[in-house]
Amino acid sequence: MKKLSQKINELYEKSGFLNNEFKWEHKLLELLQDNSIEAYNIYQCLTEEQKDKVLKELFALDNELGAERDGDINTSLQNLRIMLSDAKNGKKY
Repeated sequence: MKKLSQKINELYEKSGFLNNEFKWEHKLLELLQDNSIEAYNIYQCLTEEQKDKVLKELFALDNELGAERDGDINTSLQNLRIMLSDAKNGKKY
């Protein structure tokens, strides 16, 4: 079985994204924002601890955006749910 980061890296490369410096959590979020059903499927197989890492990464990214966001973890959770909902019926690379 492929390692999680390897699966995400392969999908990330197939998608055309180029930044290999990002952590797997950040890459997965980019793929979800791009409405990738494959990223959605990977997310669904994550452990609760891994899902928490993805949420924390999104929270950090949301806070980097500044005044547009309110810096609330619940807002980040809502944003993640929206991304997952959109990616659930998204595109395949």
